[in-house]
Amino acid sequence: MVKLKHLFTLLILSLTLASSAQQEPQFTQFMFNRLSFNPAFTGVREAICVNILARQQWVGFTDGENNVFPQTNLFTLDAPVNRLFGRNINSGIGIQLLTDKIGYEENLQARLSYAYKFNVGLGRMSVGASVGFLNKTIDFSQFVPIDEGDPIIQGGKETDMLTDLSFGVYYAVSEQYYVGFSVAQILEDDFSAVAIDAPPYALQRHYYLTGGYYHELPGTNWVINPNVLIKSDMGSTQMDINALGIYNNKVWGGLSYRARDAIALMVGGYPFEANNLDRLKLGYAYDITTSRLGGGGRSSGSHELFANYCFRIIIEREPTGYSDVRYLPTL
Repeated sequence: MVKLKHLFTLLILSLTLASSAQQEPQFTQFMFNRLSFNPAFTGVREAICVNILARQQWVGFTDGENNVFPQTNLFTLDAPVNRLFGRNINSGIGIQLLTDKIGYEENLQARLSYAYKFNVGLGRMSVGASVGFLNKTIDFSQFVPIDEGDPIIQGGKETDMLTDLSFGVYYAVSEQYYVGFSVAQILEDDFSAVAIDAPPYALQRHYYLTGGYYHELPGTNWVINPNVLIKSDMGSTQMDINALGIYNNKVWGGLSYRARDAIALMVGGYPFEANNLDRLKLGYAYDITTSRLGGGGRSSGSHELFANYCFRIIIEREPTGYSDVRYLPTL
C-alpha cells in the first residue's frame, strides 16, 4: 500500500472521476485548437498555421510543499499539400509538440498527422490520422510510503516511451457550421517502467465529438458562435459548452461551461490590421473552478493563453511564351 501526500491524492482522484480522466490534455479554448484532438483538422484552413498554447490548471494547488497543478504547453504546425508525388492531392500535413506536467508526472509528446480532404455536398470533408510518441516520466521519490522500503516506490524517476495512434473525421460548411469525431490513444499502450507489483498503468482510448455553428445577427456586425466538445474514455464522460460573441470579425468574448468542473470567461481578438487570413490571433481564458478543487482556497482558478498565426505562400509564375510556329493561331 502506498500513501501519497493527501492533497496530491485528491488531485489524482479528481482526474479520474466524473470530470474525465486527464490522460489527454484539457483545453478551454478547444474551438481554436481542434488539431490537438482531431488529426482530420490538419490542413483544413488551406494555409500554413502555427498555434501556441499555454495552460496552468488549478493554479495554487499544492501538496503542502510543491506545486502539483497541471501545466500544459502545446505547439502545432500544419499546412496544406496540394501536390504529392507529382499528382494533385488535396491533403494536409502537421506536427504537434506537447509538454504536460501533472503532479509528479511529466509527459513529452510528439505527433505527426496527415489528412485527406474532398468535397461533400455544400462543404468539405476531411479524414485524418496521426502517430504519436509519448515519453512519460514519474518521480516515485516524491511519494510517501506507509511502510518503509515499500518496493512499489523504490528509486527515483522512471521513464518509458509509449506509442499512440489517432484517427478522425471532420466536416465543415464554410462560415456556417462544423462537426468532427476522433479517437485518440487507439493502441492503449502501457507504462512498463513501474514495479511489477504496482497497479497497471495504461493509456485509455479517448473519444471526441465536437461541433459548432456561426449565426450572423441581422443588421449588425455580430456573429454568435456556440461550440460543444464531448470527451469520453467509456468510463467517464465530460462535456464543454461555450458561446462566443464575435464583433466585426475583430474581437470576441464569451462564456464556457465544463460539467462539474468550471465556468470560464474568454476574450480575444486580432491585435493588428491585416487581411482575413494573414494576421495574428490572440485569446485568453480564465476558468473559475466549481468543483471541490476550488474550495477552501486550494486553487485560484485556471489560466489559458493561445496565439495563432496563419499565412499563405504565393509563388508568382512568369508567363511562358512559345516560339514554335505550331502554337501560332490560325486565321
